[in-house]
Amino acid sequence: METGVFDGHLPPVVEQAPKRLDATIEHAATSPELAAWLLARRPSRETSEQLSGLHKRHPHLREIIASLPEIAAGYHDDYEHLASINPETHRLEVDYNPWQLTTTVAARVDTLRKLDRDFVAVLNPRTWSVTANSFWPEAFLVSTREGRFDFNAPKCEVCRNPEAGWKGVFFEHLQVNWLGWSIAAYENFLNMEFGVTTEPPFKQVLSSEEAKKYEATKQVHCAFDLYACRDSRVGIQAMRGGIDIDQGGLLATEISDKSGKFAFTRVISTKTLRYSDRAPNRADEPALDMMGQGSNYLAPAILGKWFDLMVVKGVSAKYP
Repeated sequence: METGVFDGHLPPVVEQAPKRLDATIEHAATSPELAAWLLARRPSRETSEQLSGLHKRHPHLREIIASLPEIAAGYHDDYEHLASINPETHRLEVDYNPWQLTTTVAARVDTLRKLDRDFVAVLNPRTWSVTANSFWPEAFLVSTREGRFDFNAPKCEVCRNPEAGWKGVFFEHLQVNWLGWSIAAYENFLNMEFGVTTEPPFKQVLSSEEAKKYEATKQVHCAFDLYACRDSRVGIQAMRGGIDIDQGGLLATEISDKSGKFAFTRVISTKTLRYSDRAPNRADEPALDMMGQGSNYLAPAILGKWFDLMVVKGVSAKYP
């Protein structure tokens, strides 16, 4: 059995937990905060398996326990934001259109983080190369030349005020990693808009029952659609283009009760994606057709998990 888990500084939720590791793991079933802290300590495989198995006996922890091992690997010093996520309201929906070969994913996360300057900065795509560098090695707003955009236009100056709204063409170098290896990469130009709203009306994110107790007080919104995919790589195969459809957005809403006391922040993010055929004009050969459209066939299984992880990591990330 693993030892030494409780060395060093301990948050209150750990101080109150049983000191034997096996009892502590069982106690984590009723404490997502403790489960987050344990996983953020980079535990042994045995401990991780025990923690991951909790969802079999406690279904309400399924989503957070399933995601935390990967999250902890990137944000092991930020357990307080991981612990703020409510597993009972965490949602992920995946829809596949077999006729258009599009996959649409929608993730919802409720967190106890306020939409303060640091959280808004984390949600601003212009900071993602800093706050989410493992996903976005490069992410910046590009400038135009004589009022027209071109692929060689230089990037704009560093984002000095992350709470300021903006609109323009945004470049992203997006990387998909697995076990430390880059398995795919895409270079996209997106039409994108980002803004912060502090006065009503706000977009509705509460159910009719929730609206009886809560109300929105602040929103951060971001919307995007594909301008052009410049390059892509899947495995070792590189090509010009690689994505045909890429559109969606993010809406983060700070929620207070009717007395004005902060309750939680709800983050909803959506994405509709279709990959390009990587072996065009070969539909008559099943093996090549599978290779060409393989990303689209696999997207419902892979994109949902990756997108959910990306959203939860973003909600948990710190702004330097």
